[in-house]
Amino acid sequence: MGLQDNYELDRFEERRQSVLVALVACCPTKAAPTIIEQFFHHQYSTSQRFTMLNALALGARELAGLPIPPPPSDTSKRPRIDFPSKVLPEAAHLKYMRENDVPPPANRIEGPRKQLIEGMGSQVSTLVDDLSGMAIRRSKEETEESIPQIVRERSLRVGHKRAPGVTPAGSDSQLKLGYLSSQTPVIPFAQVAAEYFVSPLIHRFWTHLQSSMTHEAYG
Repeated sequence: MGLQDNYELDRFEERRQSVLVALVACCPTKAAPTIIEQFFHHQYSTSQRFTMLNALALGARELAGLPIPPPPSDTSKRPRIDFPSKVLPEAAHLKYMRENDVPPPANRIEGPRKQLIEGMGSQVSTLVDDLSGMAIRRSKEETEESIPQIVRERSLRVGHKRAPGVTPAGSDSQLKLGYLSSQTPVIPFAQVAAEYFVSPLIHRFWTHLQSSMTHEAYG
C-alpha cells in the first residue's frame, strides 16, 4: 500500500492495485481488516487511499462472483524526457526527438495522478451502473412473479431460452461489465461481508471521527 513509484515503472499503480485486489480475494479475513485499518492512517496519499478502497470493492465483487471492471489504462502518461540518462546533448536530442516526446501544453500537464483518479472514477461509475442494473432487474423479476397473469404467460411462452449466465458473442455487455474471474471464490462474500468488511469499516470510521473531534476540542 505504501510502495512509491521511485523508478517510474510502467503500470505501477495498476499492478499495485491488482496485488491488493488479489490479497483481498484470496485472504479476505486478514487483508480486508488490515487495509481498512491502514486507510485511516495519515501517512498515505489520496492516490493510495483510492487504491485501498478500489481493492476492497473489487475484491468483494470477486468474492461475490460479480464481474470485475477492467483496470484503468494510463496510456496518456506524459513521457519523461528530463531524466539525465534519457536526454542526449541538446543538438542531438532535438534532431532525434519524436512528436510524442514533446511535453503537452502547461494547462494539460497534470501528471499521472489525475489520470489514475479519473480511471478509478470510471471504475466506480461502472460498479454503480452494474449494481443499479442488477437491482432494477431483480425488482422487475420479483414484481412479475407476484402477478399471476404474467407468470402464466411466461410458463406458456414457447421459444428458445438462453442458458443463464451466457453472453452472446459480440455483445457489448462484456465491455460494460468487465471480465469474470476464472477462479472460484475462496470464501463466499456473504459469509465475510459483515464481520470483515462492513463492521471494521464502520468501527474504524467511528474511531477516527471521535479522535478527530477530540483533537479539535483540545486544539
